[in-house]
Amino acid sequence: MKTRRSVWFTGIVFTALLVMASITVGSLAVSRVASQGIPLDGAAVGSPASSLGYPGPLPSAPPSGLPPVPTLLPGGPDRLGEVTLLNEIAQLSSRTAEGPLFVDPATDGLSLVGVEVLSASPFRGSVTLIDLASGQSQRIADVSDSARPQVSAQYVVWQDQSSLKYLDRVTGRIGELAEGDSPRSPRISGSVVVWENVLPAGWAIRGYDLSTGETLWVTSGPNDDSPLISDRWVVYLDHANKDTDSIVPGFGLVAVNLDSERRVWLGYLYLPHNSAFPTAYFSIDGPWVVWNARADNEHPSLNLYNLDTGQATVVDIPSCTLGDITGDPVNLSASDHTVLFQGCFQPMGYNIETGQFFSVPIDGNEAQPSLIAGWQFAKGQLVWVSVVGDGLRGETRVYTAPIVGQ
Repeated sequence: MKTRRSVWFTGIVFTALLVMASITVGSLAVSRVASQGIPLDGAAVGSPASSLGYPGPLPSAPPSGLPPVPTLLPGGPDRLGEVTLLNEIAQLSSRTAEGPLFVDPATDGLSLVGVEVLSASPFRGSVTLIDLASGQSQRIADVSDSARPQVSAQYVVWQDQSSLKYLDRVTGRIGELAEGDSPRSPRISGSVVVWENVLPAGWAIRGYDLSTGETLWVTSGPNDDSPLISDRWVVYLDHANKDTDSIVPGFGLVAVNLDSERRVWLGYLYLPHNSAFPTAYFSIDGPWVVWNARADNEHPSLNLYNLDTGQATVVDIPSCTLGDITGDPVNLSASDHTVLFQGCFQPMGYNIETGQFFSVPIDGNEAQPSLIAGWQFAKGQLVWVSVVGDGLRGETRVYTAPIVGQ
């Protein structure tokens, strides 16, 4: 019988304190809603803070020693479908190395984009696009730094040092979106790209519609970063509105509609000190925004808010029978009515419509110790990168599988 161990992401202990507040951003009124859907009044404005957006999951880092293997949740209609290894059909490197050789994975459910690591020191890589159905791969551009690529149907966008570039997959044209203003952390939905834009003192969020040529100033700053976009909604962190009473830093989580310019205050997102990965702790798909926060000091939970209906829900994550060991949800990725995340030291899912949690055993093919180096979920399709091996060196394997039964 094969045995397996998996090194899972560590959770970060959060204290979800929902503080009443209301503000006005520029000339646009901000409607503040607690995670329970209650309008809030009063505001506490803290000093600005800076952070780096990151499109993928946090690097794996176990606690002291390996945690116990968690008990899988009872089976239900939602489960991991047939797993496909993309290395051979997409001609990805399978050599061993100290760290993953395919980083920053992102998907729109039909294609996978990431950076193939060709050299670790000095760093040299290639933005690579893979069709999930056929496995056909295409190297788009060479990069010498973190590219953080994103894909959405017709377009691929990535960061190239001090500029943003994009590929029109229909015409084959590579163009440039922004140059000289230190743009970073691009995200795309349809033809609209949003990113962090440097200001003389701080950050704002800028956007561009690749189909119409329209430039969008999503926020005026100077304390806004870490944007995510789905359809016409953008969610971002507002560092000027900070929960100063919490031991764990809490920053404002705000949504804005690009058409109506309506802004909605969602609550506070509690991040570990000096976190460089804020977008690992919240996600948006369609009208649903999901973020992690503790409803009390004992139970990790998910906060859910529907931007169309105003429906707000807090759901406790079930115990995984690890005694006093708990893990807060991290690496959130939402698609349709399903949220995938790392919780209780195992990949898990939550079906918003049925209210059921389920396990996502993406380590099931590995007989050796493994760690998950990145994942993303869209349109029912999950992609992930595993590093498999004993000791410091391992073989990078890139997988895809559907979440079936949705």
